[in-house]
Amino acid sequence: MHEFEPSTLTREAAELAKSFQQIQGLAKSLYTAISKGWTSCSHPSHKVMIHLDDHLSSIRTKQKRPKKLTAPISFGLFLCSIDSGCHIWNEAAVQVIERASHNAPHSSAMHTAGLKIPSISICAPPNSIAASPTIDEHVTDICKKVQEARYQKQALSLRLSTDTLYIPTNKTNKPNDKSYKEYSSTIDLGQFLAQTLNREEHQLGYKERTNLALSLACSILQLNSTQWFTGAWTKNAIYFFTKNATTFDIYSERPSITQTVDNPGTEPDNGSKCPDPKAALLELGILLLEIWHHKPLETWVEERGDQVNNSFDGRRSAAIRWLEVTQNKLPLNHLKAIEACLQFSAGRLREWDEDDFRKQVCEDIIRPLQENCKTW
Repeated sequence: MHEFEPSTLTREAAELAKSFQQIQGLAKSLYTAISKGWTSCSHPSHKVMIHLDDHLSSIRTKQKRPKKLTAPISFGLFLCSIDSGCHIWNEAAVQVIERASHNAPHSSAMHTAGLKIPSISICAPPNSIAASPTIDEHVTDICKKVQEARYQKQALSLRLSTDTLYIPTNKTNKPNDKSYKEYSSTIDLGQFLAQTLNREEHQLGYKERTNLALSLACSILQLNSTQWFTGAWTKNAIYFFTKNATTFDIYSERPSITQTVDNPGTEPDNGSKCPDPKAALLELGILLLEIWHHKPLETWVEERGDQVNNSFDGRRSAAIRWLEVTQNKLPLNHLKAIEACLQFSAGRLREWDEDDFRKQVCEDIIRPLQENCKTW
């Protein structure tokens, strides 16, 4: 790998870093609200999946109207219920709204890096949202609400003010809602890569690979230092829902991670659970290699008659060798992003809340991946 030179910071990278940090604050608030929504449930913990969205379209909209308090940010959630011993995942869209637009009782203002955190609304997709309610019911048992929505085949419609969930009491959603979705089968990225290794007809197209790479990179910048990001993401931590209970046909546009939410929720242990940037960016670099080549790192190493040493240095060494051997097969901007990941993993210890560091990651990793996506 040739010597890596950090790029000169641009205004675009600085704006991305600022937007990602704002989304990070909203993601923290979302987790707290979800954990409080199970206070009346007897289960000790619950599994929740969050869609890893790059949110770039919302950020571009925000940049066009800078005086607005919030961008039209939405989170995708999948809430788990049990049916005849099987895990069923019910989809809900999570939309961010300004506090003034909601009538529920409000707690004191929250701040993240000087940003006033607006309210969030967990609701059905836009085409099924009923008129704004006048009275909302405080939700303390999400399990019950998920089961009710499943029984009526409705997209789950909830609202959240700051850190408390509500449900409209005058909702007009009809049974058998066309926007209602549920999933029962998942596969992680590692399994998918291994099972499609010699099945090109089932592999992701190059457009899907570039979009996936960008979504994962952006999500790390948005979810680090939150309860959603408690370990460096590897291929075994990224999940997809499968179509028709097959392992080869996936919803590639909906990569997600799973988090167990305790009942009742607890405040995050700041700094102790979040992986340090060096480890997280090393694994991101490996993910970018694996996604483009559609092959696990371990498989590539074994094909060369060796085995991966799973220590930090061992994985980094294997990634560098893979990059050096295949660099001519990689798109230039994808190559730049991988080189930056590996360089950050070798540099001095950094912290996620360092403003200059976040901007440099956006410049050297996010922006090249953005440019790569324009090819398709």
